[in-house]
Amino acid sequence: MSRDQQTALPSHGDATAPVEAADVQFRVFRRDDERKAFRLERVFWELLEQAASAKGQKLRDVVFSIIDQEPDAKNLASSLRTAAAKWANDRHAALAESAGTQSGIAVFHACPSPGIIIGEDRRIVAFNIAMQTFIAARRPHALRSDMVDARFAFELPVAQIIKFLVEAPGKFMECGFRITLGDEALTGRCRVCLYRDGKPGTRQLGAFIVT
Repeated sequence: MSRDQQTALPSHGDATAPVEAADVQFRVFRRDDERKAFRLERVFWELLEQAASAKGQKLRDVVFSIIDQEPDAKNLASSLRTAAAKWANDRHAALAESAGTQSGIAVFHACPSPGIIIGEDRRIVAFNIAMQTFIAARRPHALRSDMVDARFAFELPVAQIIKFLVEAPGKFMECGFRITLGDEALTGRCRVCLYRDGKPGTRQLGAFIVT
């Protein structure tokens, strides 16, 4: 055990221990001449250790970072518990979003309908193989790299489409589109869904050509 961190179980006679000793750990951390000691449930120490590992830091560094952020806190142990719970919640949300995004991308690329993902700034984020085939059938000499310079526009303002879809979860809408590659343009109808929801500016639309 390093000098910076010591671990011990509380004695049976310690009246401050709210739960069984096996579930609680008492740890001491030192930084220069500063010494801090905390008694936390084992699960919170494990979460803080995971947070430290994810940041490439030592547990001591994470603990003192939390302390430095709340120098006037009257209950630093509670601050540590809150930080551990917040990290776990943020981690869970990130994993859920990542899993959902990866599944969505797989479905998008597997879809046989020509599809394209558009950001709120109207930039093309991605297109599937079916879209490349759709373009090639109508513009035989088009290269895949040409899609990078393609411009996709809906007949309705993007903000209007997003507003409708955000207010109608699970719905889609049909509208006209225009794809411009150089001096050539392709038009038709597409079905649009909210591919990715989130904060304003980060939402994305998925459009699939029907005609």
